[in-house]
Amino acid sequence: MNKRTMNFMRASFFGVIAICILVFVGLIEYMTSKTQATITEVSNIYMSEINNQVQQKFTSVLQLRLLQLQGVYDRTPPNKTIPREDILKELQISAEVRGFASLDMLDENGQLESVYGNVISISETDNIMEELKQNGNFVSRGYNESGEEMLLFGMAADYRLADEEKKSIALMAGIPMEDLNTSLFLKTDDASGMYYHVIDNNGDFIIKNAGVTNDNYFDHLMSEEEHSDTETSRQIVQNMEGKMEVFEDFSSLVRCFGEEKYIYASPISKSRSVNWYLVTIMPQGELSECISRLDVSRIKMTIVCILIIIASMLVLFAAYYKMTREHMQELARSKAEADRANSAKSEFLSSMSHDIRTPMNAIIGMTDIAMKNREDSEQVTECLKKIQLSSRHLLGLINDVLDMSKIESGKMELSEHPMSLRDVMNDIVNIVQAQIKQKGQHFDIFIRDIIAENVLCDHVRLNQVLINILSNAVKFTPEDGRINVHVYQEPSPKGEEYVRTHFRIKDTGMGMSEEFQKKIFETFTREERVQAEQIVGTGLGMPIVKSIVELMGGTIELHSKLQEGT
Repeated sequence: MNKRTMNFMRASFFGVIAICILVFVGLIEYMTSKTQATITEVSNIYMSEINNQVQQKFTSVLQLRLLQLQGVYDRTPPNKTIPREDILKELQISAEVRGFASLDMLDENGQLESVYGNVISISETDNIMEELKQNGNFVSRGYNESGEEMLLFGMAADYRLADEEKKSIALMAGIPMEDLNTSLFLKTDDASGMYYHVIDNNGDFIIKNAGVTNDNYFDHLMSEEEHSDTETSRQIVQNMEGKMEVFEDFSSLVRCFGEEKYIYASPISKSRSVNWYLVTIMPQGELSECISRLDVSRIKMTIVCILIIIASMLVLFAAYYKMTREHMQELARSKAEADRANSAKSEFLSSMSHDIRTPMNAIIGMTDIAMKNREDSEQVTECLKKIQLSSRHLLGLINDVLDMSKIESGKMELSEHPMSLRDVMNDIVNIVQAQIKQKGQHFDIFIRDIIAENVLCDHVRLNQVLINILSNAVKFTPEDGRINVHVYQEPSPKGEEYVRTHFRIKDTGMGMSEEFQKKIFETFTREERVQAEQIVGTGLGMPIVKSIVELMGGTIELHSKLQEGT
């Protein structure tokens, strides 16, 4: 082990010691904040669940009372064909049977006509009218003639009033608010020391417990002596009002007459039409169980710290081992990459001759024909054209390696010029026709749905793509096999100035295995079956084709089955 490694180990050792010191200091700070955060979190969760349960009870009680009122309505509907005195008598009986303290008819002016029980005065007539219009029922509060607070609930109903020319808009029943308090189990003698209030969005008490003397809960909070977290009573009230305005829960820790208490307020109903809030107050001393859980957390964190120390020491040895291992792996990767590159180059050089042979045969063949028909200028001209095309193809093959280099470096660019699809297909026929005839294959081109014959495209690259694919089709299709080219167009999603052209090349050759189809577009990749190995090639054609097609903004898809074609 050299000096550099020893210095590294020594520095790492002292580094671990420093880390451990920092970890333990941080642990103390963490557990202190964690204790208070856990107490607050648990209290909020506990009181939130309590509030949810009371909310569900309130909803159930309200639904039950509304159903009872619906029963009164159903038993004696407004359109019942009996005298009004009999209707009132039946309503009185129904209200008494159901335990209502009062039953009234409400007109459109907010005036009440008593049917049963004490005379009621309504506190929130405007809210009642709005809820009745939106929901067909309402919940509110009011007072009877004795000053007792009442829970009022009603539903739309058009009974005849004493003034025969008028009708009511709602039937309203009432029960003492204390009955609601009992139904919701809001008791001041709770064993946990918790107690509850119900307030409206102005802070006025709907239901109050624990001997509170103020009529407004916000005034009650303002009268407390001390508040923790450096918040004044006014700030707490403002925060609470802000949460209530957006119908959200509120929680805070306050110090009331020397005792810390948690306050949790949430809407008593999920319906925004009932703007009442349940306020739960719980002394902090009831959270001893939370402290016990924190002790368990401290033990766990101590164990974690020990594990961190052990892990840190292990990391040092692992780091040294990793350094050596990575160095050896890097050497192995470099050697494998060099071997692969040499193998690929050797394979490329040995197979390049086949792709060069095709255009060379065309050049030689056309030269022989021209020599034999020197007196026929048209024949010579035609041969020279084909020689020119084959020469261009040969040049393209020679440039394949350079193309791959450009593609891999991202330097390939398209040179777009006006061209004719008819000329493209004629050029393709002239280039591959000699190969087709030599192998005794059948070749056809089908053209349909042409929107624009003349297009702007890179003619050379398009030819390169089609010739590479057709060359493979010819090579891997046996004698008497068939090769078809389908060309058709459709509107382009890029707009009217563009056209999407499809080239579909189908052969009845030997096909490809599923494994090879997955890697056909990788460089220097060829089919490893015996039949395919007898046909040489560079393995660059399809990677170049795919890169050119994608550079043109197109796609290429492959479908093939063994012994059926591609």
